[in-house]
Amino acid sequence: MSILGPAIAKKYDLDYSNTSDLNKAIEHLREGGQIVVHVRRREPGIALFTKSGHYMLITSTDGKDFCMLDPSYTPEKYHIPEREGKVNDENAPYLYCDVNVVHNEGHYEKPKYHLFSRKKK
Repeated sequence: MSILGPAIAKKYDLDYSNTSDLNKAIEHLREGGQIVVHVRRREPGIALFTKSGHYMLITSTDGKDFCMLDPSYTPEKYHIPEREGKVNDENAPYLYCDVNVVHNEGHYEKPKYHLFSRKKK
């Protein structure tokens, strides 16, 4: 995404940056930006969002939860024992999850958050 992100931003005339800082990600959303988050499994087994690695879109936040779209969402995905009760999918396809939980699921070796926004004029 560190290579694809700048190419997407150029094609659609957007600003792009990346960070692993949760507070910067929250501020970016509050300013009207969007985020592609890179989540990854850290240990053997099933992680909250993925069995290996995965990208999701974060659309907004109230500072407590992220509102997200998961391209691999299915009605049963978050209702297996390892995930039950951790992601609110009552308004699917919009999913809600605690910002700290998402942050802890983020990739630990690469930037977690890929920030996109309309160019400031």
